[in-house]
Amino acid sequence: MVLLVLDAILGVSDQDRVLAQRVADDGRACVVLLNKWDAVENKDDKTYLKSIEYVRDMLPAVRWAPVVLVSALTGQRCPKIYDAIDEAVKNHRARVSGRVIESARLSE
Repeated sequence: MVLLVLDAILGVSDQDRVLAQRVADDGRACVVLLNKWDAVENKDDKTYLKSIEYVRDMLPAVRWAPVVLVSALTGQRCPKIYDAIDEAVKNHRARVSGRVIESARLSE
């Protein structure tokens, strides 16, 4: 399980993209945390949705991962991380099980 923490103010860096690709290549479950959400000014519902879309567009290797916008400083939305982890692990197990079943069928 990987928690990939990004900076909401700085945006997605080249290093973030490298790490996301490594997560995907290693077949890990992942949750993307967009931290410092408290520092984003003039935000509304559109800003929230655009931020999630931005992260998914900039990190196509983990586009499937849940994205949680949080603030480590204030604790905003931090409890939602646990639900996102549960979702990511559940989805990861389903993908892995599906691959195992598919591989078994191919070897028959």
